[in-house]
Amino acid sequence: MKLPRWYARWHSNPYHGISHWCTFLTASTCIALVLIAGIKQGSIPLLFAKGSGGNSGNNGAANRTYPGSAQGNGNRALNVAHKKNGGPMNTKDIVTPEMNAIIAADTLQQPTGKYDPYSVIIKMKKGAQPDEAFLRSHNLWSANKVLEKFAAKEEVKKQMEVTGLDRIFVSQISIGDPKVVAADLKKDSRVEYAEPDYIVSADVLPNDPSFDVLWGLHNIGQNGGRQDADIDAPEAWGVATSTNMIVGVIDTGIDYNHPDLADNIWTNPGEIAGNGIDDDQNGFIDDIHGYNFIANTGNPMDDNSHGTHCAGTIGAIGNNGIGVTGINWTMKIAALKFLDASGAGSTSNAIKALQYANMMGFKVTSNSWGGGGFSQALLDAINATNNQGNLFVAAAGNAATNNDTSPFYPASYTSNSVIAVAATDRYDGLASFSNYGTTSVDIAAPGFSIYSTILGASYGYKSGTSMATPHVAGAIALLWGFKPSLTSTAIKTALLGTADVLPSLEGKMVSNARLNVGNLIGGGSASSSSAASSAASSQASSVASSSSSSSSSSSSSSNSSVPTDTIAPTVVITSPQAGATIAKKSRVSVTAAASDNISVTQVKFSANQKLICTDTTAPYACMWNVANTTGQVSIIAQAFDAAGNIASSTIVVTVK
Repeated sequence: MKLPRWYARWHSNPYHGISHWCTFLTASTCIALVLIAGIKQGSIPLLFAKGSGGNSGNNGAANRTYPGSAQGNGNRALNVAHKKNGGPMNTKDIVTPEMNAIIAADTLQQPTGKYDPYSVIIKMKKGAQPDEAFLRSHNLWSANKVLEKFAAKEEVKKQMEVTGLDRIFVSQISIGDPKVVAADLKKDSRVEYAEPDYIVSADVLPNDPSFDVLWGLHNIGQNGGRQDADIDAPEAWGVATSTNMIVGVIDTGIDYNHPDLADNIWTNPGEIAGNGIDDDQNGFIDDIHGYNFIANTGNPMDDNSHGTHCAGTIGAIGNNGIGVTGINWTMKIAALKFLDASGAGSTSNAIKALQYANMMGFKVTSNSWGGGGFSQALLDAINATNNQGNLFVAAAGNAATNNDTSPFYPASYTSNSVIAVAATDRYDGLASFSNYGTTSVDIAAPGFSIYSTILGASYGYKSGTSMATPHVAGAIALLWGFKPSLTSTAIKTALLGTADVLPSLEGKMVSNARLNVGNLIGGGSASSSSAASSAASSQASSVASSSSSSSSSSSSSSNSSVPTDTIAPTVVITSPQAGATIAKKSRVSVTAAASDNISVTQVKFSANQKLICTDTTAPYACMWNVANTTGQVSIIAQAFDAAGNIASSTIVVTVK
């Protein structure tokens, strides 16, 4: 759930800047500042629990979901009535239930962020006072009204009495943790609520006019969706809005002239446009914004809109006053076109596109495509991506099938660089069309009715795991720009370890979870400012153990720090031979040769994603009891080193 920090919503100039000040202040001080602004303007500003009402462009009710309340799975809506069409409330207006609903936070789930270690905030019930006996009984040594100075103005004093603001105190703690003290205070019948004095911060919402339809980034229940069934983008933006990473979109190309994308399109610094010369001597002429691997030209213009749509989710320009926003407000996106106007493309061109990304140093590629059969060549290219410490984010597929038993490539390739992405709907359920897989799909992200950029300076909706994939690619880019020292293994571990585990995804994928970029970056309720670092270390063991047989598994190493070794081992299956025919119900020896710059800790063997055995000593071998099935079988050997790097070798045999 979201961290309900306090922040001010304002409607006129005196309130401008308060959100920024509150980034550095305790809740009690922030409330005082906001009230000063209200007095100056002759109005009382509304304080909202952080949530759907935080967008200053939305003057409707503020709805937010919290755990621990009466409605089902913790649903609690704060419906705040604004005077007329959202205008400021005049101090002469008498507002009792609405203002009390805002201030009385006793039924809200207590947040888990940082707080003042020496104080608590207490709201006393009507008629009760925090006298000396009260303070002594709770190990408190003072109790001061948060808004005491404002009582000098009779009009404001009356308004505070109506709203209960005059009963809010900040108390200094004699001993103990504020959370424990607050819990004890709430048991006192004289206390309406008590909470730590949380250090507040401002969440960032862009001014892009269509932001309110981007439910995957910020779900406030629009179009009947479930509140908070989103990736917590505003929480992430409270920490970071942009990245210096370049994401390669391997797709149908990108409309690089789209007004909501143009400034975020990558421009090759070593190339001079239109001179017909390979200026940077990388083998590609005039590759200004990427490359078209179908026409073999430097013009990767989209002629389908699929790639443009994906690019918008990753990095449509944020806070520019038009259209939509991507997960990254400013960044660079490279257009790597290998799919034609019909959305079809060859594996060979896909390999070229991926190799180009590796050559140009793009740490992340977004791959919203798939189908066809197993390709060792493509797997080799993906393994090269892994060896360079890059990540390959891939769509899990849209056939509503189990990738564990019916692999969907490239998402099903067993390389540590692959992150296979399923799709969720606006209710946090697995989308009806989405593929899944306990060991072969890593994580889910919003992929139903996603609004983004399309051709012709326009915007439109698309659904599919193709739309879920750029959410993950964009989140990775945001984290990697914020924490550039993290390895690809640490990034992947953090991604899976900070996602929101959902009952609807249980047993459907490695993480059982939907992306939460707020947690990933450190702005969400389940994380701190060091979320990525802690996920990359302390969470490494738990993530690894839950996904040890998966293509996305982390090493079971117990190291407590981020690995510094980024060189993957090498592994080659030595028997049986690729293309061999094997009799069903037989027993076959599967062997592999593996090496590493430090040491190989284990080699895992699997057949069609099902683990055969694990061997920890060379020569690495297993006996495979061939099932009573016929057809092609993919045999995979995965080699692990102590740092969590993984390499794989795959062959295909025929069982008859």
